[in-house]
Amino acid sequence: MNIENDSFISIKLIGFRKHDAEKFCAILDLAEFALQPPWQVVKTAAADFYLILDKSQANAIKNMPRERCLFYSTDASKINDNSVWADTDRTPRLHALIQLLNRLALQANQPLAAPNSKIPSPPKSKPEQKPVQPPPKTALTTPETAEPVANVKKAEKPAWFDPQQGVLKDLLETNTQPFMLMLKTRPEHNPVFVYPDKKAYYCQASLEELEAFFTLDSAVVKTPLTLAELNKAVKKAALSPQPLSHLIWYAAFTLSQGQLIQGHSAQDSVRLAQLPYLGGADTAYRELATFLKRNAAPLDKAAQATGTPLATAHSFYNACHIAGLLEKSTATAHKQSFFDKLKNHLKS
Repeated sequence: MNIENDSFISIKLIGFRKHDAEKFCAILDLAEFALQPPWQVVKTAAADFYLILDKSQANAIKNMPRERCLFYSTDASKINDNSVWADTDRTPRLHALIQLLNRLALQANQPLAAPNSKIPSPPKSKPEQKPVQPPPKTALTTPETAEPVANVKKAEKPAWFDPQQGVLKDLLETNTQPFMLMLKTRPEHNPVFVYPDKKAYYCQASLEELEAFFTLDSAVVKTPLTLAELNKAVKKAALSPQPLSHLIWYAAFTLSQGQLIQGHSAQDSVRLAQLPYLGGADTAYRELATFLKRNAAPLDKAAQATGTPLATAHSFYNACHIAGLLEKSTATAHKQSFFDKLKNHLKS
């Protein structure tokens, strides 16, 4: 089968009740942005692929090509090449479905050799004799002029953290239009839907699972959405709103790479007005957060008292400062305006 000239790949649902079919169609609709080519549910007798709700439908599929029959599976340990991974309520996992359908589409487009065709053998030839190349000309150096390998310049870590970079720049923009973030090189990754006007974001993954979004070399694509498009996507994926301040906090923490914001010092006294996102129980900054919630102290002293690496403390401070969680800014008055506005925006 070769579908490269078709406008979409057809898939027929077998054994689906109405509400199960609606669930699948909703997730397929949400996955459309990452599918190439698109897939479409059909009711015709023949289709490119067939999705069977459960194996009790064996009689209905006995004459169908098995390699094009897909089955629901709610057990991750039993997932195979023809499985659609679904939750116990038979809702397909979005990112797993995208991966599966894109893989099947790629395989379907592989050209097949004609049944009786023979692959021609390469002609025999004499061993190739490479022409003798003269040695390359090199500049003569002396021990005094030769640069040691250790002195070769490498990409240096920035001395300060700039919040206006990476995905954090998109999250800190003051516009109110909803948008979607996804990784360009890994579109099957969970997309992040952001609704600035409601100070909320929506995603199936936890913040820790989104770490790939928060690096400077990540190609993150930002797609504006209408409110209707956002509501449709959120409803169909059954996503709940999460505080946008958590996403901003985690993005700032991860992107900081241990470097403080310019104009700030680890010797400045700080105190938390409220606790940030704490994640799992083994979070590296949990003790530092608890300490600074109870005490006002210089950041470096607080890090030392709690056994927190100073680089982690720097990233923690940046994230709390940007998310407006500190009681008092340590920056000078002429450097506060941007963050003060952001703090008020997040708290309002």
